[in-house]
Amino acid sequence: MSSAPRPPPDAIIRKRVANDEEHAALDRYTHEMKKAAMAASWFENKSKYDFTDNQKRNDGFIAEELRCANLELLLRRRHRIKRL
Repeated sequence: MSSAPRPPPDAIIRKRVANDEEHAALDRYTHEMKKAAMAASWFENKSKYDFTDNQKRNDGFIAEELRCANLELLLRRRHRIKRL
C-alpha cells in the first residue's frame, strides 16, 4: 500500500512564519504610505496657507498705500483751497 508523501513535521510552522512575514511586509508598506500621505497633506496645506498669508500681506500693503494716497490727496486739496 502506497501512502501519500507526508509533509515535513514543521510544515505548518513554516507556513505560519511565511504568512506572518507577508503580513509584516504589508504593515510596513501601509505605514510608509501613511507617512507619504501625511507629508503630502502637510505640503498641500502649507502651500495653500502660504498663498493666503502672502495675499493678506499684499492686501495690507495695498490698503496702506491707498491710505497714504488719500491723505496726500486731502492735503493737496486743502493747500489748493487755501491758495484760492
